[in-house]
Amino acid sequence: MNKMKITCLIISFLWIGLGTAIQFSGFPAYNYLGFDYNTFIYEFLWWITIPFNILLYVLLYTDTLNNIYIFIILLQSVKVLVYWWIIYKICLHFQKVNSSKMKSPLPTSG
Repeated sequence: MNKMKITCLIISFLWIGLGTAIQFSGFPAYNYLGFDYNTFIYEFLWWITIPFNILLYVLLYTDTLNNIYIFIILLQSVKVLVYWWIIYKICLHFQKVNSSKMKSPLPTSG
């Protein structure tokens, strides 16, 4: 794997991991982050991770964590891979755009 793929995988893993931790901390029984779900930090992180963790949010309201933790692990693992692929494709696009700008000749006036 090249450096960009590894970087994108790490970003995806951290993003989904942060969202998972935030969704868990919204429930007092699972709050291991140490801040209340009424604080600014929780609200801010919840709003930036909810689009990526809406399925987890719904699952946590359907059943207790003890009954669905295997499904949650599988779901989050698949999401890490999907978001890794999306982030990687976006990075490739920007790399292609930047390399084409570097190769193009400078415009001359006159």
